[in-house]
Amino acid sequence: MALIPQPNTSLRPVQHQTDARIKAHTFVALIVYCLQVTLKHLLLTLASRLTTWAALEKMAALQMKVKTP
Repeated sequence: MALIPQPNTSLRPVQHQTDARIKAHTFVALIVYCLQVTLKHLLLTLASRLTTWAALEKMAALQMKVKTP
């Protein structure tokens, strides 16, 4: 059996205690996957040389200023 190396060894499986938390985690994971696939599709049509991870790294540097009344 071949072992697949993990890129970040600090990540551990998430242990949820309730069904609600399991459902919430699954929902969030699905939303993240949908956003990643959508971003990949948009990048292929608009910026074919930019990878999904490169775009995410560029977006990480963005900051939004929000003023509350």
